[in-house]
Amino acid sequence: MSCYTDTQKHPKSPGKDEMLANDAQLLKDVTASLGWICLQRVAKQEFGLAEGEVTATPAELTDPLGKR
Repeated sequence: MSCYTDTQKHPKSPGKDEMLANDAQLLKDVTASLGWICLQRVAKQEFGLAEGEVTATPAELTDPLGKR
């Protein structure tokens, strides 16, 4: 299964300079967050796991763009 998700329509989408600031920490956090979104999607759609059967996304990665 493939999984696609992005932040293009996020109301707080950052620019390139902001994503790369602080050793690209925001880029790293956003990428990890998108990975968790795909993990959740694959676990539910492909493996039929229920909401509580999949490890929850770490709080710091839930919406890294909204926390800045």
